[in-house]
Amino acid sequence: MFLSLLNISYLYADNSHLKLNGEVDSGSDGSRDRISPHQVVFTHNGKYAYAPNYADCRPPTDNVCTISQYSVDPNTKMLVRLSPNTVDTGEHPISIAISNDDKTLYVVNFDSNNIGVYSIGTDGQLTVQGENIDAGGDPSNIILSKNGTDAYVGTEEYQHQDNVILHYTFKSDGSLTFKNLVTSVDNLTSIYSSQDTHFIFSLAPAEIGVHRVNDSGELGATTSLYSNSTSKVLLQSMAVTPDNKYLFVTDVTNYKLRVFSFNSDTLKLTENTDYEQTTKDAPNTVFVSPNGKYLVVTYITSNQVSLYSIGASGELSNLGEYTYPNSGDVPFGVNFNPIDNNYLYITNLNAGNIGSFQLIGI
Repeated sequence: MFLSLLNISYLYADNSHLKLNGEVDSGSDGSRDRISPHQVVFTHNGKYAYAPNYADCRPPTDNVCTISQYSVDPNTKMLVRLSPNTVDTGEHPISIAISNDDKTLYVVNFDSNNIGVYSIGTDGQLTVQGENIDAGGDPSNIILSKNGTDAYVGTEEYQHQDNVILHYTFKSDGSLTFKNLVTSVDNLTSIYSSQDTHFIFSLAPAEIGVHRVNDSGELGATTSLYSNSTSKVLLQSMAVTPDNKYLFVTDVTNYKLRVFSFNSDTLKLTENTDYEQTTKDAPNTVFVSPNGKYLVVTYITSNQVSLYSIGASGELSNLGEYTYPNSGDVPFGVNFNPIDNNYLYITNLNAGNIGSFQLIGI
């Protein structure tokens, strides 16, 4: 293992609540070329982190799609590149999930239309485990159940059925067995879960749906929570508070961060227009901290990150907007340190790196 902190810079901010401690490149040789970390995911014990590099590695290019692997410094919470820093994977890796015991990693490969399975060594190194698993056509992301028995993958098409969520169960060796599927909302783009995984939410450009998960891990039929056919919207990303009471959704077309109240008993969604935030740029990714205190939004065009606190009724208080000094970095994927939520990490698609941040003064 070796430390490689490159391109350290500072954010321009209207307050000092978010401090950039440094950035680490995703390329195996330190190169940023063709490396675009889509998200960063941590083992549950907080010791290791992984990023799928969503680069174009389809023929006739000679690019190789990879997963970057890191250890997490227990004191500074900075990411430290493992050696080797990357392992090969399928075409356009887009989503990662890690088993509850931190022994197995699953990656959805968008253009390969499959799921890759890797064992996680005691040193954090990934090793390919078995054959890739069919995931239909253009799978978006993978979610693992809280109890560690089921996996769910959103995909555009599977065996001539469109807009479905695939349900898998785990074998004893960590591999997946396809169990069944359920139809979701039209034009499905991605799926999300509540932190307790009792609900799987589905997102489309103008619709939000939900599936209740029963004790056996089976998904119920889709309940449409929100549909907007009268005005032009483009829903891009969503996040749910740990208590399942509030949903936050980015609307790219209208430059809004929409806020909803969710009734988990009746499966009813109510939009709280008094709490919505109008943004000066098209909001992209939204993420809620595991402790439910903070919400982070990224903006591609303006190269900014917004930090909010979340009130008891779902109201948001803007703690400031932060702009990267280098134009075109494209902040995208967000995650918090699972052990200490005062530290968060943001992937930068065009810059090819991951920034490590610390919340201060709040």
